[in-house]
Amino acid sequence: MEARPGSEKNAAGSQAEALLEKAVNIDPKLDEAYLQLGILHSERGDFEQAIRDYKKAIEVNAQLGEAHYRLGSAYRRIGEESKGEQEFRAYEKIKKAETAAIESRRRELRQFLTILKDQPAAP
Repeated sequence: MEARPGSEKNAAGSQAEALLEKAVNIDPKLDEAYLQLGILHSERGDFEQAIRDYKKAIEVNAQLGEAHYRLGSAYRRIGEESKGEQEFRAYEKIKKAETAAIESRRRELRQFLTILKDQPAAP
């Protein structure tokens, strides 16, 4: 008997979902696992469950930018534009803070390298 196209993908998705569910049952603080569950549910068109998953990821880690972005997208898919916009704003705020932190580290590194370059070589 020949497998239907996509049935392997569905089986893999179901297995991934089961493993992610097991992971969050063992450790409810796994923000990335909730995020991945949300992605799986969203891909299946179950936006209500995806929203619950994304909210749980954000509850565990409010700075998880991708969860805010995907939650905003899910809200838009179900017609909740204002909630979607709120999540996109949260995502943008997190991204700006991350970018500022990266730039700060780059400045510190450049300063360190400049100081190091001016040091005499060890004998």
